[in-house]
Amino acid sequence: MRPRPYRPLRTSLLALLLGLASLPAPSCAGETGTPPPAVVKTRLAVAPLSSTGEVVRNDDIDYTVLRPWTGNRVSVPEDTSANLQMIPQELTLNRTEIFLHNEAIEPLRAMAAAAAEAGVLLLVDSGYRSARYQRVIFRQFLEKGQRFENIARYVAPPGYSEHALGTVVDFHPSGRGFARSDAYRWLREHAATYGFHETLPRHGRHHFPWEPWHWKFQSDAADDLPRLAPHTVKRRPAPLATTLSVPAVNRPAIQAASAESLIEYQ
Repeated sequence: MRPRPYRPLRTSLLALLLGLASLPAPSCAGETGTPPPAVVKTRLAVAPLSSTGEVVRNDDIDYTVLRPWTGNRVSVPEDTSANLQMIPQELTLNRTEIFLHNEAIEPLRAMAAAAAEAGVLLLVDSGYRSARYQRVIFRQFLEKGQRFENIARYVAPPGYSEHALGTVVDFHPSGRGFARSDAYRWLREHAATYGFHETLPRHGRHHFPWEPWHWKFQSDAADDLPRLAPHTVKRRPAPLATTLSVPAVNRPAIQAASAESLIEYQ
């Protein structure tokens, strides 16, 4: 049998391959040869329902204030109740006695007059409400078996309602249907001229429940208003005379422990 010829090239290649196999595995750019860290999936942290430790007391029981109310307690000037006047009853639903800060009365009258000229009727069904009034509302729902956190989804806790400022009005009808009304469309276009603003808008930055019927007067935002005929204004006889009385138009809603009834009391 014939001997195989000597092939130095094949032997050299085999030696080279064996040498390469003994080298450490190459690393990717930016790596140091250590194994890459395991991929960790993270989830955005969700803030707890209450993180500020704020509480409100109702009937000697402390309730934890939940978001979106936390950090948004309303600071009410001490002279608020002394500056309340009754809204002209032709501007209120069922001619109910509703009170408002005196500086907001004339702008409200002027705005209602302008709306009427455009064929739009603006009727107020809620105005000033004290923190004590809010406690009465909460108490009635609690007595119906509602939980505080569920009530607070629709009702501002005592101390957190803008109505205590005396510069906020709720227009009729104070429900979701108001957003589809001619009154709402007119207010969105013209209310700022008279210093009124929608402060609980849809998708607001504080994520409060949307209340298209809820409008707040800000005196520094009002333009020059037309002068209206003078009228007799009834002053509030005493700060506590009506803070605990529930207007007749609201009593049926307070008696019903449902979301539709709760939304009136921001």
